[in-house]
Amino acid sequence: MSLRKQEAPLSPMVYHPRSGNFQLGSASHRVPLTAMCLTKFDVKKGNTVLWTTSLAPEHKLHNIEFKTLPAGIHESEQDWVNFVLPKEDGEFYYGVALFSQNGLRLVEEEQSHGVDRSRVEMYSLAVITDPQFRLDAMAESKYYRWKPNMFICANEYKEDLAQLMEQWLKSKSLEVLEHYFSYNKYQPDLGSPLLMRKWPGSSTLTGGSYEDYAQGSKDDAETFKPSKSWLYLLPEIIEQLGPSIFTLWKACLLRQRILVVNEHGQSFERTNALTYCLSVLSLIPLQLERKLAHANMPLQTLYTIGIADLDHLTDMVSDALHKSDPDGPHLPSFIACTSDEILAERGELFDMVVKLSNYHGVKVYAHGTEVRATPHEWESFQYLSANFLYREYSEVEMNGYMKNVESLSWSQYIIDALYWWSTAGYLQPPYHNTSNLLANCDRVDEKNEVEIVLGIVEYFHSKITLLYEKLHEIITDPDADASDRIAVPSLFLAECGLDCFSFQDHEFLKTLCAQWFNVHIEIRVADFNVFC
Repeated sequence: MSLRKQEAPLSPMVYHPRSGNFQLGSASHRVPLTAMCLTKFDVKKGNTVLWTTSLAPEHKLHNIEFKTLPAGIHESEQDWVNFVLPKEDGEFYYGVALFSQNGLRLVEEEQSHGVDRSRVEMYSLAVITDPQFRLDAMAESKYYRWKPNMFICANEYKEDLAQLMEQWLKSKSLEVLEHYFSYNKYQPDLGSPLLMRKWPGSSTLTGGSYEDYAQGSKDDAETFKPSKSWLYLLPEIIEQLGPSIFTLWKACLLRQRILVVNEHGQSFERTNALTYCLSVLSLIPLQLERKLAHANMPLQTLYTIGIADLDHLTDMVSDALHKSDPDGPHLPSFIACTSDEILAERGELFDMVVKLSNYHGVKVYAHGTEVRATPHEWESFQYLSANFLYREYSEVEMNGYMKNVESLSWSQYIIDALYWWSTAGYLQPPYHNTSNLLANCDRVDEKNEVEIVLGIVEYFHSKITLLYEKLHEIITDPDADASDRIAVPSLFLAECGLDCFSFQDHEFLKTLCAQWFNVHIEIRVADFNVFC
């Protein structure tokens, strides 16, 4: 794998302009703040808003107390919550909140006497950004022009939020928060923070002026350090999901509406990272963007949602259904996570529901029906683990993963047995070990964090490229039938890196071909003679 090594882990990924491959890059600036807020869970009143500030009154923070204090977060001492707020043009503001409480510590300290609820403090401090922020007569940022970088622009404020929360808990003064917002919002008379590399940390907010800082005061400014990308969690996420990573990746590639349900006590930050990583893994590679211009939008991440978001989600679906389109309604696509399990029952809003549990592992449902990984995806997961993660699993872990894998079909069982018997186990049928079909996707030879992350992303994007090339090949074949539907043998799925025996993959390929090329294909059942 010809990847440029990097000495230190950097921030989100960008495309290399010449090779079309990914590289890890970093933001040269942060998007100015649109709004900030401080919310609190009150034992008598519930979720309440203590303080908000924004650039203009039209920046409404509707239901912000539920966005920043989602159900179940009280079971964590501290956690990060990412969220979005809808804009009138259909786009989103992106926010991140730091939640902190002392309740769990009080329980440990006062086990024998019980906790005085009046002493319990639960706060969330949040920033909201608009990555589409642009200034007249100024060049827009190429970095934030790429949508996946928009999704995580608010994360660049996490380090400052941690310091601000610490100061708030000590002083209970809103002045430091007001001061911080005045530094980091856009002020037209002082120039654009969008082009500044230095930003004031919370440790500098008690002295100096914004004017001094804007002029480059070395005493009052700290160098902006990009946050570490969530993509570094990819190895852990793959181990958590097991072969179901491929089930979810296919749903993301079809741009379905996906909801991830995490049980109370699990990290919101980790689940938000999972939704972002799945969106990146299902991106249309750069070299295919123009060829699939109508289908190259990234899967929108909504991050943490709750019951308060049901009206907005319902409106999104309703608006799509009522739009006049000769090809039928185009439903919105997104991936979100929640701790409100009741949302999983709203089948009209979600195509796929993923339930994460510490005890039951991963369960995937499509409109109420459990979906398991295919046997071929189980092989792909083992290949991915061995060649990119350097991971070997215990028997207990393997058995746990196998619970989420479909049983072998009788057809495959018989063909596998015949091959084993006739070749003394020397040869396998051609639908096994299809990893050699992936171009420019060699195993990671060094246990380097950056190399592993890039290798994983390139692996999944190579699978997307393979799908495109194979589908494009059959629909442009001059010898193909001129009828409305193109018939292909089921073994064609193996050429696409899919499971030729799984009707789940049959439906996936038919749907994908219709979305990408507006061409309908039929898949013929396997002919045993081709394997003999």
